[in-house]
Amino acid sequence: MAGEIKPLRLKRQSAPKPKPSQAASQPVAKVLVDSGLLHIDQEFDFLVPQEFANSAVPGTLVKVPFNRKRVLGVVMSRSEKSEFPGELRYIAEVVYQFPVIVPTVLELAAAVTRHYGGTRWDVFRFALPVFSKRNERRAQQRASKGIGHVMAKGDPRYPAAFWDAVRREPSDTHRVRAFWNAPPAEDPFVFLTTLITNIQGSTLVLLPDLADIERLGRMLNESGILDQQNVLLWHSQLSRSEREDVFLQILHGRSLIVLGVRGAVFLPIQDLDLIILWDEGSETYLEQRAPYFHAREVAIMRSHIEKTHLIFGAAAPSLQSAMYIKKRYLGQLSPARETIKNQMITVQAIDQPNAPEEQGRISSRAWKVIKSGIAMGPVLVQVPMRGYVQSLSCRNCRNKALCSCGGKLYLPAKERQPECSLCRNIFYSWICQYCSSNQLYLAQIGDIKVLEELGRAFPNQAIFSSNADHRINCIPNKPLLVIATPGAEPIAAEGYSAAVVLNSALLLDRASLDAEVVARRRWFALATLIKPQGTLFIDADLRNRNIQALLRWDAFGVSMKEIEERESLSLPPTVRSLEITGTEGSVHMLLAGLPNSVIYTQTTHTNSGETQILLRIPEHLGVDVVADVISKARSQSARGMSVARVKIDPISL
Repeated sequence: MAGEIKPLRLKRQSAPKPKPSQAASQPVAKVLVDSGLLHIDQEFDFLVPQEFANSAVPGTLVKVPFNRKRVLGVVMSRSEKSEFPGELRYIAEVVYQFPVIVPTVLELAAAVTRHYGGTRWDVFRFALPVFSKRNERRAQQRASKGIGHVMAKGDPRYPAAFWDAVRREPSDTHRVRAFWNAPPAEDPFVFLTTLITNIQGSTLVLLPDLADIERLGRMLNESGILDQQNVLLWHSQLSRSEREDVFLQILHGRSLIVLGVRGAVFLPIQDLDLIILWDEGSETYLEQRAPYFHAREVAIMRSHIEKTHLIFGAAAPSLQSAMYIKKRYLGQLSPARETIKNQMITVQAIDQPNAPEEQGRISSRAWKVIKSGIAMGPVLVQVPMRGYVQSLSCRNCRNKALCSCGGKLYLPAKERQPECSLCRNIFYSWICQYCSSNQLYLAQIGDIKVLEELGRAFPNQAIFSSNADHRINCIPNKPLLVIATPGAEPIAAEGYSAAVVLNSALLLDRASLDAEVVARRRWFALATLIKPQGTLFIDADLRNRNIQALLRWDAFGVSMKEIEERESLSLPPTVRSLEITGTEGSVHMLLAGLPNSVIYTQTTHTNSGETQILLRIPEHLGVDVVADVISKARSQSARGMSVARVKIDPISL
């Protein structure tokens, strides 16, 4: 209709906000911005509003306008003027009214990026929780007071000079750096508890997983020496609010005991006197996200920065720790040989491979060890694989049973037909492509199959199963069977009377440079779970040098022999190693111009189709070559190109 009046459309506009007044003193703040870009790891100048003049101090977490959005940043310093010729923008928000990143963590983040690449904000993501909008007063009320404790007596089996040294406050000229060789047939956490309760200042203890953290926490609380408020746990199962609470207690506390996984190495612990890394060869200490750090190396960096005592511990050292011992960076700490001799276990292995009693998935000797052990207490059976039957082979020619697609055949459960592990094709009738036999052999059995067979052999016996999905932490001291996968072994109250390791060849024959190292670490660790004079049977050749080392309880000696072999072949850890992954062009760009002494492996391709190459670098060139490769990766990021990922000293080759 011509005379119809259209409804009014109002235009909504935001009035421009007046610029805040800048701080009267030191109005310019240098802020390290979380840009998310590899090549931007630098401070930018921002103006400090007067309302934040007293709170925006170095170490404070703020939000700033950057690249048309509001991002997190850390105030690094304050000054009176800026050298930037343009107009500066103001800090938009202060997340907390006090610093959350202490100077030592700032210095540690810089050291980590120099060693591993990446940015300092890559490190801060492990050092900071996700902060909420809670008020400052509530946060400080939750902070731990850090009450001191009466120091316990040291273990007399270790030198008195060690206890005197570790009790003294560390300094430039006095610091303990040691590798502790855990003795056999003894819970290592008993010694760790004694060690922790002999430190007056704060202690950081890094552990492989949550089960270890909770168990050591219980032992410390039950010791009666420490205030329970002083023992704080840091792990991935904490909720967002719990992580924030624990972080703030650590930030404001004193004389604390912090137990955590690898990320805890970046926590802002005050008056830190001792860093302990238990089971330092565990794969869990390697971070799978940028900057791909290893907690062992970061612990060394932090120990240097804060001048703390440093103790690594394990039943068997990793080759990297053995190198530190060889170079005399770490000293060796272990009880007297007489102590080890008095509580040494009996180690058995296959000495006659062709004898009938040594044959079978569970040999007759293994059955005898289980039967005799269960009459005296709990018995542990360690199985390297989970599931039912993970690999089948031809009963006649023993070649692997394969699908036409190349995948191996396996049995998912009892009374199920063989399936292909790749295409999931089900085989109701299978014919060997080599000898035309149709009979299958169970080549690699998992924990479920072992549980089934032991259940038939011991029908009236209690049997427990422990694995990553269903882990049992501890068991009573009574006759029972425990089937466990590596790393999920329950702790027996008074130790196992016997333990059996099945299918050891699966671990030793892995296509990995560290297959022997992993096997040695697991076998020595297993020996600490057994009672004194108990029995450990391993279904491997008795002549294997790791079993011979187990008989002598000499993991360091066999590690040194392996290091000598690797030195002659220029293999890690005697040389530096770099793993570069990305598009073919980005990888080759990083390789250009490297010294001729750098050894390249053959280029391979990952499952996602990316190009991957491994470099081995002589130790004297390691720092320069790593810096050059990281610099080229930053250049790729600055030019908007595809950026190759660089891992420094990967543990699996």
